[in-house]
Amino acid sequence: MASYFKLSDALCPLVTAPAGPKRPTLALVIPTKDKLEHLRQTLPANASLGFDEIIVIDSSAKDKEGVEALCKKSAVKYVFEKLDRLGARNRGAELASAEWVAISDDDIIFKRFDLTKFSELARNADFMRGGWGAKPGENYAWIFRRNFFLNTLKGYDPLITGGDDLDITLRAQKLGKEVFVFDAGLYESEAIGLGIAKDYPEKWIRNKALYSLTSYPLVRRHPFLVKGMLMRDLWRIRRITRGEPVGRILFESFIDRTGTIYSPAYYLLKRSKSKS
Repeated sequence: MASYFKLSDALCPLVTAPAGPKRPTLALVIPTKDKLEHLRQTLPANASLGFDEIIVIDSSAKDKEGVEALCKKSAVKYVFEKLDRLGARNRGAELASAEWVAISDDDIIFKRFDLTKFSELARNADFMRGGWGAKPGENYAWIFRRNFFLNTLKGYDPLITGGDDLDITLRAQKLGKEVFVFDAGLYESEAIGLGIAKDYPEKWIRNKALYSLTSYPLVRRHPFLVKGMLMRDLWRIRRITRGEPVGRILFESFIDRTGTIYSPAYYLLKRSKSKS
């Protein structure tokens, strides 16, 4: 049987169903510094979850080669720059090409991350707030629309190196639209590095000192936080009644008070260095 071919058939475009809305892309940004033992547990798992992009910003002094090799094995982008934690977070967002950035830590394992759910939540939001671990003590903003993060928030404030998560969350709540995602079925995570006082005592002391030393610019920007600062001793007494070591809490109180006293001078010093 002869078959016939019409020229008009070739000229008519194929009729296809209209495409649905494109899923917003999401990059996972992970700053790290000499934490190869954590990354070996977290990075391979996180790299298997379908993020559009994963960027590791490494500032290691001793683990550089190991971190770079692990990133290559996990097929994620590796960038080495000598930056502090906040600078590395901001740099990762700058280098990302995705529409959204999720800024995590090197000791966080995501057991699940639902990108379909993310698409639904991202429709009318500028940032997402949640916590890490099964029962997080605090929930902060850590998933941002990249344009909102870079151009509206201007990233993390390098002068607030202690209360950085609190600061950017409060600023984001003033300037953008929030979606609380911890109990929204978006992800499940585990924080493997919470024993910092035991595992990294020097880093624990440094973090406590930085938090108190940068308390001045934090309360200067958010004055209502003064009330919480004045309630710290009551909070510490409650911790003692729950069985936490008295010596450690008293030492923590000493660091807190001393750092707070010197916080205005530290702020002026850091600001002058940033302008030079």
